[in-house]
Amino acid sequence: MCWRPAACVTMKSSRFDTSKPPITMARGRLARRLVLAVWLGVLLSISVLVTPLLFLRLADRHLAGELAGQLFTAVFWMSGAFGVALTLGAWRHRDASTAAEHGRALVPVGLLAISEWLVRPALDTVRAAAGADSGSFRMLHAASTVLYAAATLAVLVLAVREFRR
Repeated sequence: MCWRPAACVTMKSSRFDTSKPPITMARGRLARRLVLAVWLGVLLSISVLVTPLLFLRLADRHLAGELAGQLFTAVFWMSGAFGVALTLGAWRHRDASTAAEHGRALVPVGLLAISEWLVRPALDTVRAAAGADSGSFRMLHAASTVLYAAATLAVLVLAVREFRR
């Protein structure tokens, strides 16, 4: 379907895509880039800046851990919103290549969901039973860290691919 029928008749052999107005395509690209940049910024700022500062500045490590856990839960829900927004936005514009690309935005959401819904409850249970210095706690904390790092890397890959378009 052409957005300007008179122009479509004369531009049938043109290399331009006349199915959507150019302004809509540019706005969609800008929106995707903005969402990816904010998402990556949130993931990096919480993991690289905020969490280390909590443990550095707060005397009570238990309180710092509780606050960090709450921040990571907030990041998980924000990531879910960002991933769903990218995927639905691509499907809304009926762009198959973009939909497939941004369907991949659900990968980091899935990684964070595993961390939030599987690893974190086990982490809380082990901390309550054996304390934060136990080997089981360290192992689960490492698993959670790896999942978060993999999710951050996945968002970075999505952002680089989007900005190279």
